[in-house]
Amino acid sequence: MAKSKRGAKKAFVDSDPICWTCFDEEGMQEHIKSEGTVSKCAACGGRRRALPIVKIAEFTYPVLRDHYVPGPDEHVLGGDDDDNGHWQQKGESLREILVDVLNDEPAYLDALENAIQEQDPANRHGGEDTYFSDANLFVERRPYLGEHYERWQSVLEELQHRRRFFSGSAKELFDDLFRDVEHRKGYVEKGDGGNVVHTLPHGSVLFRARSCDSSDSLKKITANPATELGPPPPHLARAGRMNAEGVPVFYGALEKDTCISELRPPLKGNVAVGEFETTRPLRLLDFRKLESGYFGLKPLSLFQSDFDHVVENRAFTRRLHRLISAPVLPERQADYLITQAMAEYLAHVRNPSFDGLIFQSAQHEGGANVVLFPAVFQSPNGDGGNNAILRFRPDSLSVNRVHSVVYTSGEVSVFEDDKGELHVYDPDARPEDDED
Repeated sequence: MAKSKRGAKKAFVDSDPICWTCFDEEGMQEHIKSEGTVSKCAACGGRRRALPIVKIAEFTYPVLRDHYVPGPDEHVLGGDDDDNGHWQQKGESLREILVDVLNDEPAYLDALENAIQEQDPANRHGGEDTYFSDANLFVERRPYLGEHYERWQSVLEELQHRRRFFSGSAKELFDDLFRDVEHRKGYVEKGDGGNVVHTLPHGSVLFRARSCDSSDSLKKITANPATELGPPPPHLARAGRMNAEGVPVFYGALEKDTCISELRPPLKGNVAVGEFETTRPLRLLDFRKLESGYFGLKPLSLFQSDFDHVVENRAFTRRLHRLISAPVLPERQADYLITQAMAEYLAHVRNPSFDGLIFQSAQHEGGANVVLFPAVFQSPNGDGGNNAILRFRPDSLSVNRVHSVVYTSGEVSVFEDDKGELHVYDPDARPEDDED
């Protein structure tokens, strides 16, 4: 808890003006500068723009009411004299919330706390059960992401049924989601500092695999592994998660086991794996770090006008990782349209653009997939020209047999939209315990 920096304590009343410099919170400073008048500050004695404590409370009360909810009751084990334990409310008091929000414990805090409590409509009508009473504790309200999922679904439907190319709503969505990724950092214990924008060094090794259960397929791959394991030529490129038909991209992995698992081969199936080397540094968007990527950004103010939008947008961007990494069933191939549009946006529309992206494997725990778009491939003979970003590593071919397959499962939730259509969401893709 922060200590007061305002000098000796005195008694304040709600009519006392407090100037903007006596707040450490940027949003409150901007509000007082905008709405206040030049007055003598009751806290520091300076003459500058200020607002009476009661006016500050009028501004603060609805913001806190909107973003803090009564904490849940939790069971606490008792001591020697309380064998069964007891129930108590989880959370913080109004005073503790104010200290956290204001980044300080100012001398006028008592007066501000009382003025906020007086703002409660129940107080004004003689009621006793006020929202911010001393008897209640509070926790932060979870971001509501329903509108973001609806927006995602709306863009997908537009791409499917109305406007496949030059979708303005798709560009607007992706502009919003990826606006500040260059400044974002995810939590990591070691490595490159958690940068969401990741530079894959020149000479990095990526793995790519193909099933080879028949004698003919094995013969073709072993005879020409560079061509058979490399990205397909444009006329053979089938539509996938990150590419439209006819647009070749490289789907690979950072680990050999991940690459094999992503094929979902059958028990005792044979898989050929080759190694590919990058020919220059590549700029990748790392969705693994984007999921926790709220470090490195300017601190938000609870009092800024777009606070809810920014918080909800960041929360949805983190969950976007799970939306793009989840397997898509064969009958849901049309769901690829929005991730294909996202890949094209990141590769060609956004400035600066990306060479590809990294996301976690849904098939191999701890593994990472890499997509390079569009991937110009260079064979050992030099085919591909100077623009090639990949080169097959001679003698890297290996053939692997699957000895075991492990499946895990979990319950999913079913939701009905306003059109009566049912949607299935994996709870793991929209966890309720994410923190911002």
